[in-house]
Amino acid sequence: MNKELLTVLDSIAREADSGQFERRDFKGVLTGFSGEKLMHCLQALTRALCGKDAVYVEIGVFQGLTLLSNAVANPGVDCFGIDNFSLFNEGKGNFALVQERMKKLGVTNATIINADYEDALHHLASHIGPRKVGVFFVDGPHDYRSQLLPLLLAKPFLAENCAIVVDDSNYAHVRQANGDFLRSEPEFALLFEAYTRAHIANLPATEKAEVAAGWWNGAHVMVRDPSGLIPRAYPAEDAKHLYVESHETFRHEFAELAFPALKAAQTMLDGTPEQANEAMARLKTMLIEARRDHPDRFKNQNTYSERLPQFKLHA
Repeated sequence: MNKELLTVLDSIAREADSGQFERRDFKGVLTGFSGEKLMHCLQALTRALCGKDAVYVEIGVFQGLTLLSNAVANPGVDCFGIDNFSLFNEGKGNFALVQERMKKLGVTNATIINADYEDALHHLASHIGPRKVGVFFVDGPHDYRSQLLPLLLAKPFLAENCAIVVDDSNYAHVRQANGDFLRSEPEFALLFEAYTRAHIANLPATEKAEVAAGWWNGAHVMVRDPSGLIPRAYPAEDAKHLYVESHETFRHEFAELAFPALKAAQTMLDGTPEQANEAMARLKTMLIEARRDHPDRFKNQNTYSERLPQFKLHA
């Protein structure tokens, strides 16, 4: 990165945050969960960093809002969306919906890689060929591992001049993953960070429109900056005890039921006595079924190593 490009990226960031840009309605075809400032930022970064030899890649297509809006705004750039459509897809119709929307918008420069993000990134060269990734947008599963791993797996494919955009950076574990990446990969720098005071689902109706027109649930933009033109800064870190305690969850007999158990406990506290009893009954049924389905598990300290070899040399 040189100073001229940094000036361009700085201008893109400031324009996006100002909200002073032309809104596109994309013929009323597209819907989804992204803020307008974020989408404008993605489109402007793609315009600046992608082209013949550099493509746009995103994880988390959902119903095509960011992928297709970017493809429409940058018709000369090949745009790739990675999603196996396993989340937020109760009717199993999102893949077909995205394809339908592509036709309605006349999009010919977007490609759906219908696969798990890990498999897709392991074999990304088979999809994009010898080209590099100019803009990489991460908006898939938001657990810590699914935030950090894409950054690591995508690194070999990133162009010399590139930007990584991470959605939902309001979440502490997302911020932590991005911060851990930045600290372990010092050639990358945090260009800017943007937050909202809460997830849009937890905001009053009077604030939802503003957040939808803004950064939705927070965003981080990181760029490759080996020359150190950008002063190094890192997202705020919260207490790390939850990451340590996750070890106890993963090795517990009922590890998969941690979230249902939390929901049941919440209902016991906040719900009516009838709701609390129903929640506990459902949880007890789930526990009984889990023990029936996994009779060989221990109550704790499960390692899942019984099928692994005692010793295997790979030299």
